[in-house]
Formats: sequence, structure tokens, C-alpha cells
Amino acid sequence: MGQVSHIGEIALEDGGRLVLTDYYSSPKGLSNLRRLNADGSVCWHAQLRDSSLGHYVSFEMGHDRIFAQSFDCYRVEIDPNTGAALAEEFTK
Repeated sequence: MGQVSHIGEIALEDGGRLVLTDYYSSPKGLSNLRRLNADGSVCWHAQLRDSSLGHYVSFEMGHDRIFAQSFDCYRVEIDPNTGAALAEEFTK
């Protein structure tokens, strides 16, 4: 198995973390943005907008909201409890 490169990480109040990995290291169709529980287990993978072009290149969190920027120029709001995509906006 190849090495996974962490691009960014945010510690959460409950001891969990939001982790963004290099999209080249993620299998096709599996999001490279994930929420980890305090014990390191995966809570969820953020829903991809498009499984072929939708990997995430950055993310931010504030006021209990998560926004991720996709490779195909969409800003996607991610549900912090489930990882589901709530809304998207084309940004290019």
C-alpha cells in the first residue's frame, strides 16, 4: 500500500480530526476528506460531488460548518455529522 500524504488537518473539540489527504493517494470514488474519531477510526468520508473529478483540494471549518473546495471548482458544504454534501456552488 502506498504512503498517504496529509495535506491538512483540523483538530475537533471532541478529540476527532478532519483530515485532507493527497487526492492522488485516494482510490477512485473514495473521498480524500474524512472525519476521524478520537481513537483514529474513520467516522465518515465526505461525499464526493463527482467521483471522477470531485476530489477535494482544500477545506475550512468555522461555526460548526465545513466547506471544501473540489478539484472541479466547486465549493461544497459538508454536513459535519454525516459527511453528506449539503450544498454546492461553482466558483470558477
